[in-house]
Amino acid sequence: MVLTDGSRIATDFVVVCIGAAPNTQWLNRSSTALGNGVLCDEHGRTSGEDVWAVGDVAAWKTGERYRRTEHWNNVAGQVARIVPQVLGLDVPEGVPTIPYIWSDQYDLKLQILGQTIDKPVTGLEQVGSCGLRRDVFPHRHH
Repeated sequence: MVLTDGSRIATDFVVVCIGAAPNTQWLNRSSTALGNGVLCDEHGRTSGEDVWAVGDVAAWKTGERYRRTEHWNNVAGQVARIVPQVLGLDVPEGVPTIPYIWSDQYDLKLQILGQTIDKPVTGLEQVGSCGLRRDVFPHRHH
C-alpha cells in the first residue's frame, strides 16, 4: 500500500472506513446548535427549547466531546432516554450504553464494540481466533 506521503506499507489487506456526513443544511437558519450533526447534551436535548435529536444526525455529548453513532440500533438507546423527558418524567439513570455496530460484508460479519479516539488506527493485530472465522483485532493508535 502506498500512502499519500509516498511511503509504503506491506499488508495483506486494507479496511477502509469512510463514514457519513450528517445532513444538517436544512437547519442552518435555525437556532439549533450544529457541529458534526445536531449538538445534544447527554440526554439528547438540543439548544432549542423542547427539541431533542436522535439517530445518525444527533451528536450526543459524551464527556467533553460530541459523538454521532451511525447505526440504527443506537436509536433504541437514545429513544429510551428521550421519551420519558418528552412525557415530563425523570430521565432514567443507569449504565451508559457502549456503542455497538455491525456490517455484513458478503459472507463476513464485522462487529465493532466501543468507540475509538480521534486518531487514525495505525495497526491491527490478530490476538485470538475460535476457528470459525471469528477473530479478535484490537485497534491501536500511535
